[in-house]
Amino acid sequence: MHQTSHVWVWSVVGCLLAGCSIVHEHTDSYSLEFSWKLNGLSCEQEPDVHGMQIRIAGEILQNGGYFPCAAHGFSGVKLKNFFPGTYSYTVEALDSERNILYSAWGSVEISRGNAALSVPVDVDLLPVLSDISLSWQLMANTVRAHSCKSIAVAHVLVRIDGEERGRFPCQEGESPSEAVSIPNVRLGKRLLEVDAEAAGGEPFGYRGTFINYERSMQKVSVQLFR
Repeated sequence: MHQTSHVWVWSVVGCLLAGCSIVHEHTDSYSLEFSWKLNGLSCEQEPDVHGMQIRIAGEILQNGGYFPCAAHGFSGVKLKNFFPGTYSYTVEALDSERNILYSAWGSVEISRGNAALSVPVDVDLLPVLSDISLSWQLMANTVRAHSCKSIAVAHVLVRIDGEERGRFPCQEGESPSEAVSIPNVRLGKRLLEVDAEAAGGEPFGYRGTFINYERSMQKVSVQLFR
């Protein structure tokens, strides 16, 4: 068991102005210096990430452990005044609405007598994924939906964030009870495109966004218009 160190931070303003460094009144303790990437990307390369949430078991971080993704070109934070021991941590990258986009967890050991007073913790966070259940309606006008069979639509093409995620038989998703499952969709705000073409007619389509905020399957229903 390690001694609780009660870690504190200057303030969010001070962190932004001078770089993230958490201070405490002790002078004979160790620091944990976290640095991170987002599935190999820097904070600047992932504009959807607005901040980082850090949790360390048994420790209290001011501001709830929420810090900028990067300050003065450094993607990380230095947490000071830890006693020797093993610490379990969780790091999460959040969007503007505090949805979790990336996450990582692990543990780090501080050995008594370690000559290095600052212990590096390098973390590469992975995207948080979940499945969605997608259904659609084919709208010839704003009043009435058509069945896939009645207007001879055979297939529907689905893209998420510009990536093709499947070409499905139209009838498989034409009602919420007959939805198609799309696996491994990143959490957060996603761009959804759904296209269908009737035989000998104009195409139907949908383009819009949805927020995937569930770790379990989320239901998404869209209307396709000509």
